[in-house]
Amino acid sequence: MKIISRAEAKAAGLKTYFTGKPCKYGHVAECQTVNYTCCECNRIKKSAQYKADLEKSRANRREYYAANTERLAENAKRSRMNNREKLLAGKKAYYERVKLDPEWQKRESEKRLANREKKREYDKQYAIANSAKKVENARSWIKANPDKRATITFSYDGRRRAKTKQGDSTKAIRAWVKAAKKVCYWCGVKCDDDYHIDHYEPLSKGGEHRISNLVIACPTCNLRKNAKDPLEFAASVGRLF
Repeated sequence: MKIISRAEAKAAGLKTYFTGKPCKYGHVAECQTVNYTCCECNRIKKSAQYKADLEKSRANRREYYAANTERLAENAKRSRMNNREKLLAGKKAYYERVKLDPEWQKRESEKRLANREKKREYDKQYAIANSAKKVENARSWIKANPDKRATITFSYDGRRRAKTKQGDSTKAIRAWVKAAKKVCYWCGVKCDDDYHIDHYEPLSKGGEHRISNLVIACPTCNLRKNAKDPLEFAASVGRLF
């Protein structure tokens, strides 16, 4: 924690300052700029007051929240935005600690089942309210990740058309697409910025959804080939084997 004097904190408009020295009760903590009070002492005092009369304290808190709902929501939103990276890191660290815990897995599964309809309705309303934003985000992602987009679309289409066949994973195909030279297998044209992933042997004729059955093709050749026999199509475009 950075050491800063009360005068410096006051000049900067900060609510707390930190000297690095213990208070009279031994707490090495921040102090309130307005009245020098040790923040840890203040926390302990308020905690004791709260516990001394729980019913009254809870009633007061409910009344305060009800009277300041909008302001508190805005403060919480601003805090999340200002501490986004820290919050994400904390969530990730927590998940890494508990993800293999059977009890945690059970609780999460029960929670998802109990809130399935509520979550579905929330997602539906969110999609309606943020449709333009979702479309723009999708377009931006596609523009920034053309290889991933092509691979995902291709893999989905391959799975859809070959439900009963086994094939390579999307991850493996994505790695292949990234490494493959963007030159049309059929006509030899370079297609770095605009290419299709083609099944050499069409799925409709028994071809598999595997890397060994994939080639890079320019859009023209891929659309012309469609489900044609690969050797016949190669001959039609002058491809020699």
